[in-house]
Amino acid sequence: MATRVRRTWRPSSDGQFARQVGWKLTRSGKRGQVKFRLGSDVREAKRRELMLVRMWEYVEKTSDADPLVWPSELLDLAKQVARDGVAKVAKRDGEPGSLYLHRVTRLAERLPGVSLLPADEAAFREAAAARSESMSAFVTEYEQASDAFRLKLRQAAGKHGAGQGRAGLPAGPKLHQAMRDYVEWLKQEHSDAHGNVTLSGNVKVKQVQILIDRHDDVPLACVDFDAIDGMVRYWRKRPNRKGTERPVSAHTAEHQIGALKAFCRWLSRSEKYDWKKPESFDEIRTRIARPSEPVRSQVSPEDVFTLDELTLLNRHATPLERCLLLLGINCGFARAEIASLTVGEVFLRTAHDPRHQEILGFRSTDRDSFIKRRRRKTGVYGEFILFPQTVRAIQWATAHRRRLPDFGPDARLLVNANGEPYDKLTAGGNPNMQIPNAFARLIRRVQESDEGKDFVRRPFKMLRKTAGDLIRRHSDGEVTAVFHCRGQAVRIDDLADAYTNRPFGKVFRAIREVEQYLQPMFEAAGKQPFGD
Repeated sequence: MATRVRRTWRPSSDGQFARQVGWKLTRSGKRGQVKFRLGSDVREAKRRELMLVRMWEYVEKTSDADPLVWPSELLDLAKQVARDGVAKVAKRDGEPGSLYLHRVTRLAERLPGVSLLPADEAAFREAAAARSESMSAFVTEYEQASDAFRLKLRQAAGKHGAGQGRAGLPAGPKLHQAMRDYVEWLKQEHSDAHGNVTLSGNVKVKQVQILIDRHDDVPLACVDFDAIDGMVRYWRKRPNRKGTERPVSAHTAEHQIGALKAFCRWLSRSEKYDWKKPESFDEIRTRIARPSEPVRSQVSPEDVFTLDELTLLNRHATPLERCLLLLGINCGFARAEIASLTVGEVFLRTAHDPRHQEILGFRSTDRDSFIKRRRRKTGVYGEFILFPQTVRAIQWATAHRRRLPDFGPDARLLVNANGEPYDKLTAGGNPNMQIPNAFARLIRRVQESDEGKDFVRRPFKMLRKTAGDLIRRHSDGEVTAVFHCRGQAVRIDDLADAYTNRPFGKVFRAIREVEQYLQPMFEAAGKQPFGD
């Protein structure tokens, strides 16, 4: 769309807000963007800009002109929209009333959401009266729109009408208040046993707050299919990040569209508001505009840690940092998995029972240790056989945890110095970053050493990717998916888990092979990696 999209609204020196929408031919025959002055009321300016954008999108869809510019008649209407908030379609010289009626109604159909009125009211009414009764509904709509426009003129003169909002908008509940009520519902829906909003709930709340910040506070009566489609389109086009000239990521845009549609579904179910989602709600296009560039693979060689790098990390790590490193490489745990690991999910020196061993196809003994748990994010069950050094890390962590209150099977294995879990939200409701920060300190320590001057900094989550990459090198894709607790391990068979057991025996064998590969890393920690 040939529109200069800016989300900052600042008036020019004359107090007017302005936007550039579409193109026209200059006197020199070159294309130049059209600048529209939208008045001094910021809310009204935003409404007018939305109508101009819709008009230009109609030009893009219907015109085959080269170069693509505003048609003169439509540009005149656009200038009226920018100046008055409504456009009056003039009757052409010698144009029959029936054709005039047809032209105005067709234009109104093709430009939904744009305030259009006939300039010649008498000719329009006369032609509408001569038309069949099927036109009566549109005549009523015209009369309402005309009354609304007159009301807007009266308001501009300081004579406010009753029963309607500013600029002729219907009275009643507004969008932002409904969104704020939705936020309160989200906080109740996504809270833990202590009434605290969960991390995922806090993310949903912030997404709705962004919607409130980015979209106008219009009456709910105006939130129809076209309005919702326009809001979705706003995110599909990936607007600029607030205060910058860089567009939001496609990932962010997708989540904002999801939040908007979830709000609409909640609003349609709510008994407090008399609003129902449009019949074609599910047909609204949600595909995000993406640049035409090669798709980058999820994991590249630059993303994962090499054996030499893991060796350096383990050599310079403190006991806590070493524990985080080992859980990340041994079990593919990221921040959330480590923070939520409980004492009861660890089984040190405990073999599987004979029946379980036969099903797994893996013989274990009382010298083997395991972590058995469900991943909180997916609810998928996983088992991991532990490296000997990981066992020592867990023993070290357990000894420290015993000294703190509430020790038991349901207690978090790793907590901070204050005895608080590592996934407790900050005072501002943001994710807890103590685990990533600890890993970042380890990397800085490595970089400051003589042997780590060229060490490349990578985030903590790359340990999970490194672990998956190592497992795949020593097995296959299915085993890697089971190792990562994916919801569907066999892509071509979504019923595999319903009729068969997950091959944890293969996962254990792959972990054992990775253990052999990582021997230099274990040796780098010395004979007493946890000071025991």
